[in-house]
Amino acid sequence: NIMEIQFPEADATKTTDFELECGICYTYYLPRVPGKASKPTSASNMGETPDRTCDDSKCGRPYHRSCLLEWLRSIPTTQQSFRTLFGKCPYCQNSITVDMSATD
Repeated sequence: NIMEIQFPEADATKTTDFELECGICYTYYLPRVPGKASKPTSASNMGETPDRTCDDSKCGRPYHRSCLLEWLRSIPTTQQSFRTLFGKCPYCQNSITVDMSATD
């Protein structure tokens, strides 16, 4: 209790509570491309959700596949083999791969 502010206890707050958004664009849902879908009527119809995570169990940041593709394409050290990009996680710098053929 500092300056009459009650902070949550360490065991009451989990890191997964804060890691629902994409680690690159900081949103959960990416908007759908106009013309691809009508009004969002359910969670599955609202747009792309983070579908790729860092392979390092200590990091585990979620990413939208499209955000991760754009991120890795912008880094000069990223390597490509056929339809797969090999790069580093934006947070922990461990290896991360993304399949380019799985995009819409």
